[in-house]
Amino acid sequence: MMSENGGPADITDKLRRLFPDQEGFELHPFKVGSYNAVAGPCFQLPYNEDTLGIILLNTPHFFETTFKKWIQMKKKSEETLEDFAKHFPSGPLSAFFNERFEEAIQMFGAQEVIVIRDSELLPNRRPKILMTTCGHVAGAAFFYHPPEEALGIADSASSAKRRRAGVSLHPKYGGYFAYRGVFVFFNVRLPSDFKEERAPMLLDTVEKQEEAVRLFNTHWWDGRYRECGNPVEKYSDLQMKYFSTAPDKRWPVIAHWFE
Repeated sequence: MMSENGGPADITDKLRRLFPDQEGFELHPFKVGSYNAVAGPCFQLPYNEDTLGIILLNTPHFFETTFKKWIQMKKKSEETLEDFAKHFPSGPLSAFFNERFEEAIQMFGAQEVIVIRDSELLPNRRPKILMTTCGHVAGAAFFYHPPEEALGIADSASSAKRRRAGVSLHPKYGGYFAYRGVFVFFNVRLPSDFKEERAPMLLDTVEKQEEAVRLFNTHWWDGRYRECGNPVEKYSDLQMKYFSTAPDKRWPVIAHWFE
């Protein structure tokens, strides 16, 4: 089924022009039904199972090219950094993606697409979508469940402890990437023979998976989990410092961009 914007391939091509690879983005299409089949009833999307969905992520290249150029253009020469920062109460990264998402909605029309941002919550505080599950289904990155869950070996003692989160690793970037949102084109149907890509399972032993999950859950801020899977491209030192700094203290990290 096609919309006025064309079929799935046309829509993906249009979206790639707004989020091109060379600016540090990746787009991965999936069937809503494929996501719903593994997401669980609390997180399923209320659309036909063959509806087109596309998940967006940014790669290491994005931060010091696309994002840097965008934020430098936003600042007026007479503004102090302190005054400039007040324009971004939710942070400049959120503002960047909100702006791009609005451009996508204008491009396709609000009657054709909805955007689910990575941080959006339902009234009950549950996420609107499970980004890591969606990314796994779409073949963007492999999601590793904690070994005790994947193998079904959790006992009553371990289940009484805090449940550990799984971790997603990109086939090229390891943990050096971020999901940013999902586009659902609710008037577009994928063909019955459509198959999502499948991300490779880089961590092929329980021991490697346990190490990645442990680092993600206990050392998230230092980013050591990102190294799992032998990434070929990584965040720069500046990027690592920015993301490991509390959001309200990040402006000094990039202050030299405006000198």
